[in-house]
Amino acid sequence: MHTRPQDAWNKVALLKILEGAHKENRDSPADNFCIQKLGFVSEVNGRKIGSNAAFFKFYRYNYGPYSSTLANDVRKLEKLRLIDSESRELTDRGRFLLEYLQPEIEASPVARNAILAIDQTIKEWGAYRSWHIVNRVYDLNVPVDGRHGQEMRVRDIPMNTDILDPELRKGPELLSIQMADFVEQELAISAEDLDPTSPKFIESINAHLRNVHAM
Repeated sequence: MHTRPQDAWNKVALLKILEGAHKENRDSPADNFCIQKLGFVSEVNGRKIGSNAAFFKFYRYNYGPYSSTLANDVRKLEKLRLIDSESRELTDRGRFLLEYLQPEIEASPVARNAILAIDQTIKEWGAYRSWHIVNRVYDLNVPVDGRHGQEMRVRDIPMNTDILDPELRKGPELLSIQMADFVEQELAISAEDLDPTSPKFIESINAHLRNVHAM
């Protein structure tokens, strides 16, 4: 199970990955293949420098490494409109969240290392999409947690084997409890809550005005 700071950091890491992928290739949205593989390679690069890029568990599935947690987080970011569901580009809300957290990231050596691993991945892999990135990942040699750290080529890892399991790598948190609370609070605000044309938003404004007039 993830801690609250780890769960919050996963969303931050995904936003950084998607921000970078869009900058590297503006003509092609980051598809699900791309997002999964960029997340995986970021984790591998993080381990090379003794860090976690995020806390996504990957296992061998169809078309290589797959993380159900990462897939669910992408859907959540789309639902909350932190990323555009078609282009996968960060919205103003997504960019605000990253900008707000930037001072905390810069003040934390472990968080800076995590971002370094993501930035390295984006630089090397961010322009690839779909089958191009899948085929490149198949040829990587990676340590396999489900085989006691044995180095294997991804295409040779047996199906359903745990490849990267963050539960086996304990380390310092990448976000403070305070910043994790902020991320949780931000994610608790639905897109409808922020839509000035939605009935829910209008009713909240009317309720506020009624309270003001009653004072």
